[in-house]
Amino acid sequence: SAIFLAATYPDRIGALLLDSPFADAPSLIQRLNGPPLAAEAISGFKDNIDRMHDISQHCLIIHGTRDWIIPISDAEALYEACPSRKKKLVKIDGAGHNDLIIRDIETYFAEIRAWVDSIREE
Repeated sequence: SAIFLAATYPDRIGALLLDSPFADAPSLIQRLNGPPLAAEAISGFKDNIDRMHDISQHCLIIHGTRDWIIPISDAEALYEACPSRKKKLVKIDGAGHNDLIIRDIETYFAEIRAWVDSIREE
């Protein structure tokens, strides 16, 4: 995942843009009626929420407020876990998991443009 790459290679990846990210894979699998995971199978597994603690890069998270696949609470948890001083969480009102751009294309791209511009200015 992008979070894994940014946490693993902070010297190579200068910024992180997350669109509807999940915080916890086992919970996501359970929500989608996937197979139960035995504790032994995931022992030592670092999930997105764990890796987010290693993110020091610029971080923009965009998420829909009505996402039933990956709830907005996942994005909020990732935002809170991220220690970066340059982070932002954008909530697209009324958007689900796959319709962020359809619901509010102006906000979606304006936020990305402003974020990229702020990185360029540094």
